[in-house]
This record gives sequence, structure tokens and C-alpha cells, in this order.
Amino acid sequence: MLIVIDMQEKLVPHIDDGIWFAERVSILVRAADLLDVPIVFTEQNPRGLGSAIHGFIGARHRLVEKETFDATLEPAFLEALPPKSSTVWIAGAEAHICVLMTALGLLRLGHRVEWIADAVESRRVEDRSRALERAVQEGVRVTTVETALFGWMGSFRHPRFRDVLGLTCRSIAIRPNPPSFSAASRLAFLRHQSIGVTRFRLLSKKQACLARSLSLFRLSSPA
Repeated sequence: MLIVIDMQEKLVPHIDDGIWFAERVSILVRAADLLDVPIVFTEQNPRGLGSAIHGFIGARHRLVEKETFDATLEPAFLEALPPKSSTVWIAGAEAHICVLMTALGLLRLGHRVEWIADAVESRRVEDRSRALERAVQEGVRVTTVETALFGWMGSFRHPRFRDVLGLTCRSIAIRPNPPSFSAASRLAFLRHQSIGVTRFRLLSKKQACLARSLSLFRLSSPA
């Protein structure tokens, strides 16, 4: 199961490298959908922080509104979890508050927790770094978006391999989040792009990436 914490309209625009971060989470969510990995989204006080960014939550996803920073203290969240000892992957914001507290709560419940490091962020780099250190000290395992995706597939023979590989080539070539981006302009950008791929990449780069990646996995013709 993939757990996505608090990707909300009034929070994400203030996150460090917020647009890049949202792109990584969007790739993760799209791939999980392709691979039928269950997804639970949380929203922290949506009346104050707004709803999830438009386009992130689909019909197959489960949404849990919460008041506690540790989502495992919410009965609706507990109902959505897989059996104890299952592996859960966690992404979202903010690293040092709701993501960390929820990860520790999941550990206490007996789950194995995979922290998707390039899809977990805070407003401050220092907070994110300290949260990751604390999570590791407590027994959380660290992974990345691509490691999670390829682990879910297991083999390049997976029927969705090409689709997922295409998503991994959709990363932004340049992180488009300079100081000149105000929180309002970041939110406008995220709304405009929805969960789609940003226009900061060149199509030719994406095509070249996909071609190179596929060449690594091309099978020889059977004898």
C-alpha cells in the first residue's frame, strides 16, 4: 500500500522545491495506479489547508481527513490499512511532522515502512533532513520513487513495464522552483498542470530517455 500524506493546496506551494516534489509524487501515484497498488491519501484539516491538489485523488483512492498529525490515531485511517506486518510505502508532506509521526505510528502497529525519500519534503531542508535521520533511527527503511516502482514490477516482463518506464522519463529537466516563484504562482502552476507532466522538460529528452531505457531491457529474439 502507498500512503500519501497531505498533498494540499495551501501547503505544497510553500514546500522546498514544491513543484519538483509534486512532480515526483504524481509519478509515484500514476505508477501505483498502473500497477494496482492501493493508495490512501490523507488531508490535514482541509478547512484550513485546503483540499488535495486537483487531480491527485482518483476514484480508486481512499481519502482520510484527519485532525491528528499521526494518521494512525484516526480510526478511518486504521480501517484502510493492510494487515499488520505488511509493507507500506509513505510519501508526502511535511517530512518532520505528519509524515514522520505517521511513519512511527505505522512501525508501532507492526508494519514495515518504506520512506520514499525523493517524494517526502518539508518547507525547510533542515527539517526534512532531521526527519529522515529520526525515521532511520527508529527502523524505517529508505527508498526512492524509482526503486519503489521497479520493486513493485519485479521484472521488465511486467505487462505495465513500458508504461511505468515512460513515467520515470517524465522528470523535470530543471527544477522550476526559483525564489522568484511566489507561493501563489506555484499554486497556480500546480493547478494548471494538475497531476500531469510539467512543460519544463523537452519532448526530445523524454523520447531519448525512453529509448535508452528500453534498449537496456530489450530481449533477443528467441532461437
